[in-house]
Amino acid sequence: TLDKPFMVDNGISTFNRIFKNPKDQDIVLTLPKEELDKLITPETFYSLASNKDLTPEILKEFFTRHAVLSESQKDTLFASAFNNKNYVLVGEMTSLTGFYPSSEDVYKMINLVINEDLAEKSNLNKIKEFVMENSPRIDKYGDYFGEPLLSSCIRKEKIDLFNHFLNEGAEINEPSRGMLETPLMTAVKFQKNDIIESLLDAGASTTVVNRNGDTALHIAISKGNYSAFDTILEKGSAYIG
Repeated sequence: TLDKPFMVDNGISTFNRIFKNPKDQDIVLTLPKEELDKLITPETFYSLASNKDLTPEILKEFFTRHAVLSESQKDTLFASAFNNKNYVLVGEMTSLTGFYPSSEDVYKMINLVINEDLAEKSNLNKIKEFVMENSPRIDKYGDYFGEPLLSSCIRKEKIDLFNHFLNEGAEINEPSRGMLETPLMTAVKFQKNDIIESLLDAGASTTVVNRNGDTALHIAISKGNYSAFDTILEKGSAYIG
């Protein structure tokens, strides 16, 4: 058991010790709520957020039984968890009642599920579910380098996310901030011919040019993607120039 005077007088140190030592993690689940509340301060969040050894089960029990956090505390904890790449904690926070992340936080989660390997990161599937359920709040750009959301999904081969965002109305003709490439151009470049058809069926423009003055058709020719070339000629009003 924990030494009560020490816990009251030096809550941060006690909190650190509990969450840094796997053998002590279960102790937090047995503490009376009034004692645990003395440990829950913004200053203690870093200890929780930086400990990647905590299991989803312990976190879930912790939040359900004890942790009643204010909106500002949730924001602080979420930001710290994200900065520490503690995706187990981020995933559990998406299940909290009254958790309403900002548009920027949803944007971060979208980038996370697109650019990280879900098979290797615990709890990312829970984050992915949250993102897909909150798709009306999506940003048209998929990452911090100004790549369109759909292009990011294509490049990272996240086809389920691509289909979801396409169906939810993600911008199909939005160019990247650098080369001004549209999702259709990205699909042609990476020879994703099924996606090319989906984009064309959804109304993707074949006449938009990138910074080099090339259309998707030009890119198909330069990449030797003749299947895409034929599809664009068949389904789109191709501009060769």
